[in-house]
Amino acid sequence: MNLFKQALIVIILIPTHILAWKMESGSVVLPDTSISNSWHSVTLQQTYDIPPLIFALANEGSGYTADTPTALRIRNITTTGFEIVQVEPNPDNGTHPSVNINYIAIDEGEHTLGDGSRIVAKLHSTSTQQGSNIANKDKQWDSITFATAFTDTPIVLGMIQDIANETSSLPSSYSSPWMSVAMDSITTSGLNIAIEKSDTPNSTLGTNETIAYLVMEQNIQSSIADTNCSIVKYETILTSSNIVGWDSGCTTFDFLNTYSSNPNILGTKNSLNDTDGGWLRQCSLSTTTVGLVIDEDQSDDKERRHNKEIGGIIVFERDFVYDFDTEKICNAPTINLQMDECFWSGGANGITGDVLDSSSNLLNATSRYKANNEINNFQICRAGHFGNIYVDRDLSDTVYYPNETTDEVAIGRDVPFSFSIWVYRNNDDKWMGAIVRSSSPDWVDGWGLAHYSGSGSNIDFYVNNFSIYTRTTLTIDTWTHISGSYDGTTLKLYKNGILADTLTQTTYNKGTLPIAIGDDMDAVSYDDRWMGELDEVKIWKRILGEAEIKFIYDNESIGLNYDGSTRVCEPCNGASISAETWEMISIPAEMRGITLTVDNIFSDDMVGTFGVDWVLFKRGYSTTDNSSVYVPLGLTDPLEFGTGYWLASFFDARWYINGTTDIDFNSTQTGCTAPSCVEIELTSASLDGSVDDLLGSGPYRYTLNSFANITQPIDWADCRFIISDLNGSNLEILTPTDANVSGYANKQIWLYNPSNTGANSNGYTVCDDTSPGGCKLLPFDAFWVELHGSTKNKIVKLLIPKE
Repeated sequence: MNLFKQALIVIILIPTHILAWKMESGSVVLPDTSISNSWHSVTLQQTYDIPPLIFALANEGSGYTADTPTALRIRNITTTGFEIVQVEPNPDNGTHPSVNINYIAIDEGEHTLGDGSRIVAKLHSTSTQQGSNIANKDKQWDSITFATAFTDTPIVLGMIQDIANETSSLPSSYSSPWMSVAMDSITTSGLNIAIEKSDTPNSTLGTNETIAYLVMEQNIQSSIADTNCSIVKYETILTSSNIVGWDSGCTTFDFLNTYSSNPNILGTKNSLNDTDGGWLRQCSLSTTTVGLVIDEDQSDDKERRHNKEIGGIIVFERDFVYDFDTEKICNAPTINLQMDECFWSGGANGITGDVLDSSSNLLNATSRYKANNEINNFQICRAGHFGNIYVDRDLSDTVYYPNETTDEVAIGRDVPFSFSIWVYRNNDDKWMGAIVRSSSPDWVDGWGLAHYSGSGSNIDFYVNNFSIYTRTTLTIDTWTHISGSYDGTTLKLYKNGILADTLTQTTYNKGTLPIAIGDDMDAVSYDDRWMGELDEVKIWKRILGEAEIKFIYDNESIGLNYDGSTRVCEPCNGASISAETWEMISIPAEMRGITLTVDNIFSDDMVGTFGVDWVLFKRGYSTTDNSSVYVPLGLTDPLEFGTGYWLASFFDARWYINGTTDIDFNSTQTGCTAPSCVEIELTSASLDGSVDDLLGSGPYRYTLNSFANITQPIDWADCRFIISDLNGSNLEILTPTDANVSGYANKQIWLYNPSNTGANSNGYTVCDDTSPGGCKLLPFDAFWVELHGSTKNKIVKLLIPKE
């Protein structure tokens, strides 16, 4: 059987590069100024496309009680590094001991971390000043308004980025004019900012200084993934207004996170409650607390007392290097089943993977029995419909991983893990598994998200045994977002982005079977069937933070992808083709009463030039023997109802059947197995089986046919052959098996499946009307039918039901 079309397609794809934003935190020791009086050069841990913004904070140096006033100044910021030095505000301060500093380098812009946290990092040029020796009429603020308001009062870091007005020779002498960053009136929508002169003598600035400021929501407790995909915990702290001056003591603040070693601390004074100005310094640090103090110059007096101030703090677990594109990859789920396919084939014909995984792992799942897509009740685009009727039977509506490969079994197996799913349940009475990975229907290992019989309007996330669970309420016939995580110690369950329940559980035995959605799977019984819809199923190999779960919920609530990117809900009137491939396609539309050309259907969808970047072939049939050939089509050639085609493309594309009319399922044949059917005429054999095959064309005719229905797969067993004489007499209506027995046709059909291997490695899946699990005609997929020599001088049609 000559069914294979070969082609050599060569293509060079030029990807579009979208610049990733970058960030890092590092630690540097600045030497004692009596030992070194030169600027300290810091080499950044990655190269930036433009010079980044730099923020740094000094610690207490030689010890809180003995240390003299000092601050930090930077200069010469490049894409690969910067210079930094300790500076003193007074000529009599003398030298300063060594200090440890932490820094952040970050690209300028409005950024969003993978957990959904927002960062505003901007530059501001100004000569506006505050200071006790500046006349009141000259004290000014610059007002900065955020492009988008924050939910609560944010924390703000600030640092001058150069030494444009410096007159002293740093660091061998004290800094003049002295300056740090002053901020006040920080609200959800903006802040006031200026250059802080503190108590030092007033002086005129000859040019503007550039201040960098960084803004984040207060009291975040979360984590990011570095460029090695290692987790880095971080938090933000907006302190109470109780940070006192250096002479009054060190005020400590507790961390939200737990750290195994002293973290990196960055901070800036976020208020101006004292005319002496001052700046923030770190005065103590442990794994659980940080001490903060307001330092002052001693120009007008020796005291370093200060009114209480507010601090804005960012805490990072350790040094790290961050790239947003890398974090997107690191943070991506192991599986992401969006449930957006236009149909599921129920695992028939050995066709697995009809439920597509949108993650980079491409771990496509398989639908089973009558599980299908729902276009009328969904959270985003489409949803998985599980119309299980709760009676004893061997099969239930399920999405699962039937091959049990290493990768499939590993989904959600190891701790830590997290999951996210939208659920819609329309029954409160039964045991129902939404997501289950266990070894048996007893649920005594692994984990699952399920509704328990007798538990009322609840849904439970269990680990290791169904009796060890977190629980939240779930209103029936309502879409609800449920997420959960387990780190080997603690279960957390979230409802609609909010933490609903927690539980300590230190025992965990992994389930041995892969994930099942809509039921449990133990290869024996399937008795915990979901009744309703499920959508947007995702599983991660890490813990999702609370901010990230809220971010996912907020995005998916308004129809975006979990990461905030736009979701395109493609209509189910077309199909995809991958670059550098051939596809055997069906155009399921009524075209007998109108003329539609290749140009009409494809030109507005395909990428590139017809005949160069994409081509279309049909099968041409001999009238004298059973041979056939491939015929290339031109743009103006008409498309034929019931005909299958070969489509090839250099580029990824999705084509649509826009402009076609609905199929007229008007057959009156009594053999129709549904309320309505359509008849598609096949090309009969031209040679009967008694003729010697001298022409080499064989005794059989292979016809490439189009599948007429676009809403769902159709069982081949429900289709019928209609066979009659040329004048319409001697009509027979036969099942595929009956047609095979009668010698008219093979009961098998051939479905193109280029990924197929083994016995059908030529790229075809073969099934018939008696195949275990069924045999289905698939929307937008053409199929081959084999007619035998006895159809010579016969009219042969297929009777295909609508539903």
